[in-house]
Amino acid sequence: MEEYSAGVLTFSQTQYILFMNENDVVMYTLLVDEERLNREMADSRKRTTGGASLYHSNALHFSELREFLEHIPVIESHEHFAAFHAADDPLDFILDTFYLGDFYSAGGEQVTGRGDYSFFTPIPHQLPEHERYTLFQQIYRRSDKTAYARAMQEGLRLCWGVEDIGEWEEYQKFSEKFRSRDASLYDKVMEMCRIKAQIVDRGDLDSYMDGTLPYSPFCRFTFHISGWRNVHTKEQLAGMEKYLGRAITCLDDYTEAFDQYLQKCLDFGVVCLKDLNAYRRTLEIGNPTRAEAEKAFNDVVSHQRVIFGDKQVRPLEDWMFHYALRRAAALDLPVQLHTGHMAGIRLRHLHRLYALQQNAVVQQLRMNGDDPVGIDHARAGLRVRKV
Repeated sequence: MEEYSAGVLTFSQTQYILFMNENDVVMYTLLVDEERLNREMADSRKRTTGGASLYHSNALHFSELREFLEHIPVIESHEHFAAFHAADDPLDFILDTFYLGDFYSAGGEQVTGRGDYSFFTPIPHQLPEHERYTLFQQIYRRSDKTAYARAMQEGLRLCWGVEDIGEWEEYQKFSEKFRSRDASLYDKVMEMCRIKAQIVDRGDLDSYMDGTLPYSPFCRFTFHISGWRNVHTKEQLAGMEKYLGRAITCLDDYTEAFDQYLQKCLDFGVVCLKDLNAYRRTLEIGNPTRAEAEKAFNDVVSHQRVIFGDKQVRPLEDWMFHYALRRAAALDLPVQLHTGHMAGIRLRHLHRLYALQQNAVVQQLRMNGDDPVGIDHARAGLRVRKV
């Protein structure tokens, strides 16, 4: 029979009995403070949506951690809305989120007439609102416990004060609040969520840089490299000539146009580069030579009416990826990579991430002390900043 020595440890107001056996193996048990436990559980139950707690935990320190996190300022790293957007229909507002996939999985295509996860199709607007809600409700009841549904519900609770949309009367209350909202809501929500800045992915930045489109002071923008890589026609190359101010006839002209436009965007306030090509191809990035890239470029630029396939332009596409990453490293910029998760066929490219980590450019950056590739839901954050 083993002998034990024992002692009492107090950590964060919670007591533990520590046991140590003759082999110096430490074990412990918790001295449960029943009053404290009940207080913690009661507090977690306050954070409910539709009767189910989104933040429920029986862990004794859960509320302490949440209270700490509630006061940490946030930089949102993935946003698509640069300013307040008016939305006319409350049901469209609810469904045009990541919850849409769960809605379809529960049979939502029966009421929308379409089950495409990639594109939002509303419940027909020509129907009376109560009939549209009834159709929504019969699917919602089958899918309101999923993670995306609960996140959507928590958003409604925090932003609109709506505890449940599972009943017509409650939905009407939300609908009335939704239709009466104005642009002031944007800043209120940002302040409530302690968001100090957001990295916004809007693709073409020209309309923001020339003042045509408004944007919030919270916005910091991404620079898309996808369009510079995904080139299949001479017409696409000609579209980049506006950034250079002259005809693009060789690869040097093309990279010069890239550099000039990137600098213009940096002067505007771009904070990172972003690549979205996982929507259309694998993440297996090759390591072609410049000569191979130039051959592919010359083929495109010398054929006015030819549309080149992926295989033919792959050397140019992959070489431009390397070029963009090297520019990012030189400018001390991070790079966001979409991995294909949630893009059409879900998870189709996520297994390719290991291949990307073995990429020669990434390996070089990692050897220089940079952070590795990491997955974050719908994208990977590739840190190329030298430290």
